[in-house]
Amino acid sequence: MKDFRRTSIIIMLAFILTGITAGTVIYTKYPETAAGISGFIKTSDKRTLAMVFKEAFRSTFLMLILLMFSGFSAVSQPLELGSLIYRGIILGISFSYTYVTYAFKGIFICVLMILPHALATSVILVLAVRESMRMSNAAAVMLFKDNPDIPERPDTRLYLL
Repeated sequence: MKDFRRTSIIIMLAFILTGITAGTVIYTKYPETAAGISGFIKTSDKRTLAMVFKEAFRSTFLMLILLMFSGFSAVSQPLELGSLIYRGIILGISFSYTYVTYAFKGIFICVLMILPHALATSVILVLAVRESMRMSNAAAVMLFKDNPDIPERPDTRLYLL
């Protein structure tokens, strides 16, 4: 059982790395995709550290809330894994934009400012996706398995689907 959990976490981290690679390729082919990021970096010069932290926390918190609610659905697993790829794409575009904009200094900016937040939120999101998928699997078992121990509840079926 522990091996399966470890393997599932490694697979989910691979989804994030795939997204980072895709984000880098997307930025390389379509550099105009970073228009939102350039605005964020330019306006972040005028903001305090608390304001930047609040913005970063808000986006991660919103994704966690969406993952929590998607766990109530029996068919939401592709969306849950898609959220990891989405997060990776955003990180890949951020890394690429920072490197292209600030050249060699961009590496230090990425390592000191983007990477710690990316690692922390990626671990949090992987754990949230794992729990959401476990909850979604439990809902699927309850809905689709003919188990005499679980009472028939059509209203629950309607809500979860």
